[in-house]
Amino acid sequence: MWSPPPESPLDVTNSALVPRQYRRVEIEYSKFGVEDFDFAFYNRTAFSGLETHILNSYTNALIQAMHYVMPLRRIAKSHITMACSREYCLLCELGFVMRMLEDAKGINCQATNFCRAISNISTAATYGVVDYGQDHQETDYGAKIQMFNRFIIENIKSEGNMAPNNPSMTPFREFPAIGTIPLISQLLSVDSHSVTVCSNCKTSREKPDTSHIIDIIYPRKAPSNEAQPPSDFASILRNSLLRDYSLKAACPSCKQIAVQQTRRPLKLTELPPVLLLNASVHNADALKYWQDTRTSRFLKPFVGLDLSSEPNRPGGITSQSVDLSLPYVWYEIRSLVIDVRSEEQQSHLVSLVKMPESERQPGANHTWYLFNDFTVHGLSEEEALSFPGQWKVNIPVPLQKIAHIQQVPAVIYLERFGVQDGFDYSGLPTKIDASILCQDISLSMARDNSQKVHEILTPDELPRPGTEVAIDAEFVQMQLEETEIFADGTRHIQDIQLDTHDSIEDSRSALLLYKEFQRLEGEQTFDAKLEEIYRAGRENNWKPPSALKASPPPVHASPGVPFTTLFPRSLSPPFSVETLQNQFRAFGLDPTFQTPFLHMSPDLGLATAPYTPPRTPMHSSQISQNQHHHGNRKNYHQPWSPR
Repeated sequence: MWSPPPESPLDVTNSALVPRQYRRVEIEYSKFGVEDFDFAFYNRTAFSGLETHILNSYTNALIQAMHYVMPLRRIAKSHITMACSREYCLLCELGFVMRMLEDAKGINCQATNFCRAISNISTAATYGVVDYGQDHQETDYGAKIQMFNRFIIENIKSEGNMAPNNPSMTPFREFPAIGTIPLISQLLSVDSHSVTVCSNCKTSREKPDTSHIIDIIYPRKAPSNEAQPPSDFASILRNSLLRDYSLKAACPSCKQIAVQQTRRPLKLTELPPVLLLNASVHNADALKYWQDTRTSRFLKPFVGLDLSSEPNRPGGITSQSVDLSLPYVWYEIRSLVIDVRSEEQQSHLVSLVKMPESERQPGANHTWYLFNDFTVHGLSEEEALSFPGQWKVNIPVPLQKIAHIQQVPAVIYLERFGVQDGFDYSGLPTKIDASILCQDISLSMARDNSQKVHEILTPDELPRPGTEVAIDAEFVQMQLEETEIFADGTRHIQDIQLDTHDSIEDSRSALLLYKEFQRLEGEQTFDAKLEEIYRAGRENNWKPPSALKASPPPVHASPGVPFTTLFPRSLSPPFSVETLQNQFRAFGLDPTFQTPFLHMSPDLGLATAPYTPPRTPMHSSQISQNQHHHGNRKNYHQPWSPR
């Protein structure tokens, strides 16, 4: 585990070293997985980080960069209120992650379902965006995240397309047949025409040209007898938008091989409210543009673009503030994904975000934040936009021979200044249709309706704020079953719900446990009761009383599973009383839940009515170690065991 980071990421004596808070961080696993890892140590802000122990979690940085682009967040959150029929929908999963990050208020989150969905989309392999977790030193995550950037925009554009009924979210933009324009296109697309002129016959031809992502094109070094092209960020961005280039090809009109000059002329009104850039450096010359000098920085908070000047003339300015007296279109840098690569470490992605005003905390000292997976730190604007000489880079593997591998942005989000209040969100759905909870829906293809034991909720029974809701926390085998042979030859097999179980029963049992906790807390006897349970467990060597007999019945055939079954080892669970108290208090819901419950085993001292035993499971082949449950943090994967 690495030590706490310094106050400033620039506070290092050797500039070739990557500052602590930018370095790759790993979760230290115990025998309990990540459940007892102290994430709070790495994040003391009100903004949540994302955990890393998941395949495709290299996308964490881009998720955070997208999350703080507020119009994009509104689109994603609106989509999850709709009845999306796709089995794997990135916009659905992005919306759920964004809602989770919004509600967590600094508690670490997981993008498990989002990352899993990536691997299940057919075009993922074509784009090369699946990370198989092989952790090769040569993996260039800067290039990979830019390819994923293109992959996710293409997918969420189509997934969120409600044509011909797309609402107009950007009334300040002009679109023909607005109902056919996807919401993502309204937000990001640069819509224009490419004009190509033949140098031989001077014939010009046009074709439609739409881009959602702008690839930064760095200027080539001019011959010694020509003026060098402008190399500031505004001019490079302007030229990347206009895409002025030439090539030799056959002219369709004159049929001659001649130079074809192509340009995409743009009007100021054709620029989108959000500019999305892929900004990878491809060679050492391009790398130099990003490096700060003693007198200037490549990036500043605002950039003003001038689309009327020629490519060899300055294309605008970068500035600390907006000057509306100039005839420019102004953009503000909102977020960046940057690739940190040192000579010793693998390529690693972090994001830098300028908090929207609606997200800033009263009295906060910072407006910029660094998201390094589950670590989050505030930093100054100067630190966020500076690229000092010897530790920031995003260059291909063959160029790693350059001294002191460094870091530059891979993805940049810019928001157009002055249009934030012009968005119209009135056409976006915001409320979930709760009637789905009153429908009898089953994923089973061979369901026997005669075996149903549940009743469908009525509209007046739907959960409301304050309703206590119990969740089935499953125990799924992650190791081979344990078999004990007794003196008389009988066997005791610990097989907690290997094949079948009743989720309704488990959920009600969980709620009963919570209510018992509330009762004991009210009587101020919870600590004593918990110590009593621990003491009984130690006295019985953490085995159920039935297991101590010569011929014990199987666990699933006894009336319920005693608490001590969950502690099969010879030592006490390492969780303190305070830790378990905090787990119970996390429920924090007060009003009484009126539904009748299925009561638990007398072993727990909670039974007040006859007990109905669960169905006897059908034993099948053992579950292999890699067939574990990938759920959210409420799921516990295996019985506790000592460290």
